[in-house]
Amino acid sequence: MVGRGLSWAGDAAFAFGARSANLAGIIALAPAAAPERQIGLSDIAQSAAQARALVAAGRGNETANFVDRNVGGTFSVRTMATIYLSYLDPQGPANTLDSVRKLHAPLLWVAGSADPSQTGANAEFNRAPANPLNRWFVTGAMGAHLPRLLEIAGASTTAAIAAALVGPAQVAARLVEFGALRMVHPLVSTRLAALLHPIGAAILGLIGPGAITAFAVLHGAGNGLLTIAKGTVPLAIFGPVGYGLRSGILGAPARATQAASPLLFGLLMDHMGIGVLAISAGLSLSAFFALLMLRARLTAAPAPA
Repeated sequence: MVGRGLSWAGDAAFAFGARSANLAGIIALAPAAAPERQIGLSDIAQSAAQARALVAAGRGNETANFVDRNVGGTFSVRTMATIYLSYLDPQGPANTLDSVRKLHAPLLWVAGSADPSQTGANAEFNRAPANPLNRWFVTGAMGAHLPRLLEIAGASTTAAIAAALVGPAQVAARLVEFGALRMVHPLVSTRLAALLHPIGAAILGLIGPGAITAFAVLHGAGNGLLTIAKGTVPLAIFGPVGYGLRSGILGAPARATQAASPLLFGLLMDHMGIGVLAISAGLSLSAFFALLMLRARLTAAPAPA
């Protein structure tokens, strides 16, 4: 059984996973509650104090008006003080950091690069117990602009539905990774992943709109493999000692770049049209050549100081 949730339900999946030892995994899609972060907002702090006062007075089961928030701003909710605190008390069961630290199963955390609710989420992901199957996945520039990019490439509105193949291609590539590619070194599959987007871009550039489906599948497959590589390559090269810290240090530049990528890619697409794929393909090829320079270590490296 897998625990899965989106936004508030993502935090519920954390809480469930922290209390369940027999889960196969936890999938959190932009988990957004994090009362330990929200309590720093004055309106939430005031409502939490109001709820605590009601509980202390023996009136925790009475309904009252409290403030809640989402990405669009604040709004009023009417509920019991005990229920409000179960969501927004940092000392309660919804505390994301406490739950993540106590997970028993591997964690897949999916965050949008431009999603303000995911600010600081990567630091909480890195507090999860070390597991080679843990994955931090960020949707960024290409995912945000792919439908428009395909239309610029000459696709009709119907043909642009090919963008929907990206997700299935990601899943299929991960199944191949766990199957046929399981016996090869992670660097091999990562190099392959870095090549798939440039290959798709080259096919699209040479053939035109008729190759849109091929581009979407190759791009999705490469993205799916890279999601796994983020966890397996550092483990294979440096070993398990200091794995969490190393992963965080290595991932920090990528997180910063991904935060800016939707805006930068959109601006480039406005000026270059379909030619923007030359930029993205070039970046992927530079990653491929950098990966060619890496060699697997036979022994684990010492922990970072």
